[in-house]
Amino acid sequence: MLDRLARPHPVFAADVVTFQPIVDAETAQPFAYQALTRRPVADPAAAVAVLRSAVAAGLAESGALLAIPLALDAPARTLLAALLREAFAQRLPAHRLVILVSADEYGTPGAAARLVGACGEQGLAVAFTDFSAGPVGVQLLARHTPHFVALDPALVRNLETSAARRLVVAGVLRLVRRTGAPLVAPAIRTAAELATLHGLGLRLVQGDWIAPATATLAMPRSAAEADIVQAPLRRQHAVLARRELPATHRRLQHHQRPARAPAQLAVAEELAILA
Repeated sequence: MLDRLARPHPVFAADVVTFQPIVDAETAQPFAYQALTRRPVADPAAAVAVLRSAVAAGLAESGALLAIPLALDAPARTLLAALLREAFAQRLPAHRLVILVSADEYGTPGAAARLVGACGEQGLAVAFTDFSAGPVGVQLLARHTPHFVALDPALVRNLETSAARRLVVAGVLRLVRRTGAPLVAPAIRTAAELATLHGLGLRLVQGDWIAPATATLAMPRSAAEADIVQAPLRRQHAVLARRELPATHRRLQHHQRPARAPAQLAVAEELAILA
């Protein structure tokens, strides 16, 4: 299951695109929908196909963000221009788009930084994925303030049984919070993983156990199907009930505010603590 999340379905212009919600466990509402692709989007036709599929599935009415992974070595300005043109044609505000940039430690910091810079030039928000507080991710976080940060799925797997991974996740959470960006826990497969993440203070969650990827904008599981935690420190366990998704949501609007300026000093201070 985790492998499918890490290497999802291909996206070409003619293919069906799948989306997985990132859920705010406090409000039981999708904070964003992530477009899942076998590989990051690398050409304008695929980028337009993702956006058209999301709009056809009801993104405009949902009020949620759309998170799209772009290839680090792709022509960023060409891809972003195609996305912006299509967003305008679909009457989808540009602030509803978030470009996913991999902070994988096997990646290239320079390429990631160039993609982030191109997004900044076009006024598009970015989010860092596969984050594990390694050198690549920390360099990006020290220079740029993302809309959100998603953990490396490997840190989430069987988290309840690994004290070492729990320490790393707690450190990443402190580090990211100093920048003002929320932290997302992806690839959740079990109630035990979710309960452990809740205990550490994470609020934004994602994974097949909560809501599988579909060609429509799926809602989280109903109260009869899954126990999901609410706000950290408020309850040890609570049920995430199926709710009617409003066109706009006050908490969602809070997350859609423009990202703040980079918090290099805060990151440096937290790195000193982690060291």
